[in-house]
Amino acid sequence: MIAALNAGNYATGHKDVYTTHEKTLKRLEENQKRSGLPVDYLYMGSGDQNNADRGGMPQKVSLETVEKCYATEGPINVIVGPADLMVRTITNEQAQKFPIWNKDLLLIEHSTGVLTSQSYMKQLNRDSELLADAGERAAVSAHLLTGSVYPAETLNHAWGLTLRNQFHDTLPGTSIPKAYEYAWNDGIIALNQFAGVYANAVGSLARSLDTDVPGLPLVVYNPLSIAREDLVEAFVPAELADAGAITAFDAQGQALPTQLTTGWDGKRRVLFQAKLPPVGAAVYALREGIPPKGKGSELRAEKRSLENDRYIVKIDKNGDMASIFDKRLGKELLEKPAQLEFLANFPERKPAWHIDWKDIKEPARSVATDPVWIRVVEKGPLRIAIEVLR
Repeated sequence: MIAALNAGNYATGHKDVYTTHEKTLKRLEENQKRSGLPVDYLYMGSGDQNNADRGGMPQKVSLETVEKCYATEGPINVIVGPADLMVRTITNEQAQKFPIWNKDLLLIEHSTGVLTSQSYMKQLNRDSELLADAGERAAVSAHLLTGSVYPAETLNHAWGLTLRNQFHDTLPGTSIPKAYEYAWNDGIIALNQFAGVYANAVGSLARSLDTDVPGLPLVVYNPLSIAREDLVEAFVPAELADAGAITAFDAQGQALPTQLTTGWDGKRRVLFQAKLPPVGAAVYALREGIPPKGKGSELRAEKRSLENDRYIVKIDKNGDMASIFDKRLGKELLEKPAQLEFLANFPERKPAWHIDWKDIKEPARSVATDPVWIRVVEKGPLRIAIEVLR
């Protein structure tokens, strides 16, 4: 891939007559030393002078400068064209002489990273995207298989709210605070509409399935376009609320390894491994009883270590992830413990989202210490977990 890494500010209004511009000539000479080609690239078409963020058209001053460039003789040939013109013109033989950049491309001028004080806006957007996709797939399936009415009006309204919230400043978190009172409201309305479409469609599909199974039926739906085998987590039904052990059964009546756990809300949940078709559902059954242990290597959880057939994860006395060892590769994956760090963040402007390079490159001011406890909170055949409380 050919890239121009110093194309200037995209909101620039071009005023220099580049045909004879000495600074531009020096840039071309430097490029020739590095790459073998006296070629340079600058952004153009960034909006009008009053709003350079609008995009799409050259500024008036830039067009006037282009006319001056064409009317002026000099050592530099100025070409105005589409953004990919330069890349398409360079031959493979010429590109072989280019310097190679094989590291991260850090954005060090216009904020570093993609962090923002408005992270909830991004969460709303991602949840809406996932639910919209799942809801539309399920609604189409329900319409074709059960005759359910396709909720076009609801989906269009929800998508309208979601797309409006994907505006250039709203979604990244760079709007004024007042804007988010409206954006959050619209995002939550859209999320509820997508969720309603999804629940109604899956409900229609579930009613069309044969759920006459020994025990309590549980319909599991897969919105992805690929077949998958994944861990299912469901609330324990009221009929099995007092059960000391629960076993899940597949459609063939095969007992599956099953695990009981308690969620963050204090409610009991049941875990089991399900195999599902693409964009489809399967019926499982839950019954009281001790489940089978299953085959293969067991998960192992101790106070400061977790292990499966691929990884060994170790927690140090400070509650940090001290090691991730890949057993297949025979290799340690961490250079140092993964810690919760406190970093300096004193941006010179736009404090809601601007993170200056001068701050981010400094070492952490401190790290979280003194865990109150490190304890195993899940230890079963399907899932293990350690909780670190500070």
